[in-house]
Amino acid sequence: MPDLCKDIALRIREERKKQHISIERLAEKAGISVAQLGNIEREKSNPHILTLNQIAKALNIPITDLFLKSSTIIEYDRQKFIKKFTELSKKPEIIKQFVKNLVELENLFQ
Repeated sequence: MPDLCKDIALRIREERKKQHISIERLAEKAGISVAQLGNIEREKSNPHILTLNQIAKALNIPITDLFLKSSTIIEYDRQKFIKKFTELSKKPEIIKQFVKNLVELENLFQ
């Protein structure tokens, strides 16, 4: 499943749990079946934009919030970055090139 669908599924589940809403209650409020919502949250189906709008309304959040990265994904990305950077830090030539690229990039925006 595309990353965007995965992100949306995580955001829906995350927001639902944050608001202490059962999957049954959210499905009812959104006007969709429990099975359909369950499939969306488990990344088993690609939800239609109108369905996402119904879910967002039921959660009382803007639909755009569903397209933001979930805190779970952000934490995972952060851990992945730290692990990779730690591995690379053992290779000074790669770090030197990385810093050089950052400086060149910064110079482009000045």
